[in-house]
Amino acid sequence: RGKYIVALQAFSDVDLKFFIETAYKNGVDIFRIFDALNLQRNIVKAIDYAREIGAKVQPVIHYTVNFPRGVEGYVKLAQALIARSGDALDALVVKDAGGLLEPDAAYELVSALRAAGITAPIEIHTHETKGNRQLTLLEAIRANGKEYPIVVDLAIGENTLSSPYAQPDAEGFFTLVGGTNYWGKGGEENFRSRLRKLGRRI
Repeated sequence: RGKYIVALQAFSDVDLKFFIETAYKNGVDIFRIFDALNLQRNIVKAIDYAREIGAKVQPVIHYTVNFPRGVEGYVKLAQALIARSGDALDALVVKDAGGLLEPDAAYELVSALRAAGITAPIEIHTHETKGNRQLTLLEAIRANGKEYPIVVDLAIGENTLSSPYAQPDAEGFFTLVGGTNYWGKGGEENFRSRLRKLGRRI
């Protein structure tokens, strides 16, 4: 949460730096950094501190349908955060905490990011609140094309991590993309088998 670390109140830069250094020493090597209001000033210090210690960063666009700067504003924010991240960049994340990113909006946003020359991996993080998250992910993938990487966050196990409001179910997603050119050649059933075993363990 940038300056808010993992709380709902802002902390000093000293506290923020200490948290990142301590987390890194204890095995956290990728930091996903966001501000709920997309205030760049609340994000950049966390990026800087993570870079200083050799960690990777995932700067975040926090999606809302009412963002006053619109898609253009999201693109400019993404460009600034990617530039600040430098060689520490792992991926640009589109975080849809409320599950509000509709399929058409996902297509428009990802298309705009790529049209602006952003070549970094894009990661889509949404929550299953409406029943149409699979389509949102698919439209994001369609908009991205095949030239640059795109990642979608999925949950495993219908009755555990994916239900009812966490990330979309992985097996359901692969059912959706089965038979399309978004699924690689071979290994589908093997993958599903491994996915079910992992789900049972969770």
